[in-house]
Amino acid sequence: MKNYIIWLKSGETIRGIANESTLRTLECDFLYTRNKIRIFNRDRIHSFRDNEGAVFLNLNRIEAIFISK
Repeated sequence: MKNYIIWLKSGETIRGIANESTLRTLECDFLYTRNKIRIFNRDRIHSFRDNEGAVFLNLNRIEAIFISK
């Protein structure tokens, strides 16, 4: 289990604790979305479970992700 902080473009943050493999998948999806040329203006939704419940994110709204070592 790893601590994470997700900064949204709106300035809000989401914090919690989640499984490391889940967070690595989120990180890969975020980097893919960020680096991909957006031919289609679609929202990419990513969901995962953490220690407090479920998180649903629009990957296009994420500014940065921190995952503890």
